Amino acid sequence: MELRTPPEPVCLRELAFIAEVKSEGFDRFPLHTLHPAYLPSYLWRHWGRVLRREGITWQLFLRLVCSQRENVYLWVVGRASWERLVKRIRDALAGVKMGVFPVGLD
Repeated sequence: MELRTPPEPVCLRELAFIAEVKSEGFDRFPLHTLHPAYLPSYLWRHWGRVLRREGITWQLFLRLVCSQRENVYLWVVGRASWERLVKRIRDALAGVKMGVFPVGLD
């Protein structure tokens, strides 16, 4: 499955970072970044057509992206690059295609 790395959504990251600073750490990291209107929708706009052809629904994709909460957090706080986050999500998608589900998806 060919999924190109979309441009980094810098504005989304900055908004999430401001919310993270207010939340005082990962344990209280706001899930609004993972809300369907934010990161999952952004990625779906770029990858949805390919993913649908591969049998991955929006609902499954949303759950998969949400399972990557820690990786999203690392990206938001600048401890991981956009490319690393996208690779982790692509790896999880490849696992789903092979029948391996991230924790919480099985």
